[in-house]
Amino acid sequence: VSTADGKKHDISRIHRKFEILNQGKTGLNDVYVLNDPTEGFVVARNDGAGGSADYMNFLVTDTYYYNVDGKEVTFQASEKTPATLTYSSLNHNRIGWEGAKAINGTHVEINGSTVTENKDYGYVYAEDYNRQEDVGHLWDTSDSPYQYKGAALGV
Repeated sequence: VSTADGKKHDISRIHRKFEILNQGKTGLNDVYVLNDPTEGFVVARNDGAGGSADYMNFLVTDTYYYNVDGKEVTFQASEKTPATLTYSSLNHNRIGWEGAKAINGTHVEINGSTVTENKDYGYVYAEDYNRQEDVGHLWDTSDSPYQYKGAALGV
């Protein structure tokens, strides 16, 4: 992670809060935190009740970032040097769609991605299925060069 002063910081820990706003009809949600906090997290659930009214919604807030020495890294976002987050692994399949929403920011679409901003809902997500067989590439793995196919940016 680079900051406005041009210094590179290896982030080793993030103080992250997960808040479930709607757990869906089954209430079976799992959160997996990855070893590298900059790689994000995975939220999973079962197939639910099978309708669009059965959805889960959660809020994630990052408040503190720490480097490998345990020192807090502060970000001074500005118009010239904005903070940018990657929303990735946004799948759309028979179970439903996964999306993301910037609360105090804007969305930036990535050229070639299946993920676009839906102005009515304020979320970025794939309007159509974006499975491997639909996109033509295996994109939803951590080492795929096609990860951008299911991603957007939050600024």
